[in-house]
Amino acid sequence: MNSTIGKNILVDSKGRTLYVFDADKTAGKSVCNAGCDTLWPALKVTGTPSYGSTLDASLFSTFTRDDGSTQLAVDGHPL
Repeated sequence: MNSTIGKNILVDSKGRTLYVFDADKTAGKSVCNAGCDTLWPALKVTGTPSYGSTLDASLFSTFTRDDGSTQLAVDGHPL
C-alpha cells in the first residue's frame, strides 16, 4: 500500500499497518510473547495465507510461536 508519507507499507487484510520488532534477531522466532504480544499483537494465521497481487509471495513464510500458534513473517522477520 502506498501511504501518505510516500513510502510503501505492508498492511493486513483490514488495512492495519504491519511492523517488525527489532528485538527479533532470529529468523522465524519472535521474542515478543506473554505480555509483549498484548501490546504488539503478532500476525497469526490459520490455513494458507494469501497475499496481494503486487506482493512476492516467496518473501513470506510462517513459523510456530511459543504458544503453538502460527505467525507470518516477511523475509524471515516476524510480523
